Amino acid sequence: MCHMFQITAGPLVDLGPFQRATAFICHATGGRCEDWDPWKGANAVLLQTQLDDELYDGPHTVRVYRKQMLGVAGTTDEAGLAEGVRSGALPVAQAVEAIRHDKLGGRPVWITGDATPQSRVGTGPMRLVAQVTTQITGFDITPKGIAYLFIDPHDTSSSAGVLLWQGG
Repeated sequence: MCHMFQITAGPLVDLGPFQRATAFICHATGGRCEDWDPWKGANAVLLQTQLDDELYDGPHTVRVYRKQMLGVAGTTDEAGLAEGVRSGALPVAQAVEAIRHDKLGGRPVWITGDATPQSRVGTGPMRLVAQVTTQITGFDITPKGIAYLFIDPHDTSSSAGVLLWQGG
């Protein structure tokens, strides 16, 4: 598996009882890993309850590998955009342009259809933590693909996070 990204909890990122989520994905291409399924073992999410700078930095050979600190832009009212499209007041193309494809929280923007994972210990869907495109990660499995990181709001175990991938 390859390291994709890390997200630290803060005012804009709710990780429940965890302080950091680190996402890993199978790097094989051509459908050799079932990275679109969060339950098949091709992806992994490591959840930490305490911040550990050594783990954050990783081995010295990895520290400089694609390490980017990112900021956050303002919020987008995705429900308002969807309602604008439903009512006919907003063209679909304009709504899609306004949606942020790299984002924290909100509703997932799916490429190939809704694949929101369901809680395995409670009822209902898991909550989107982050949606990350290849523009940010530089990940080279599928150009224009998106990684979706979810957390189970009913699960406080270290298995509460899942990752899935959809290719563009």
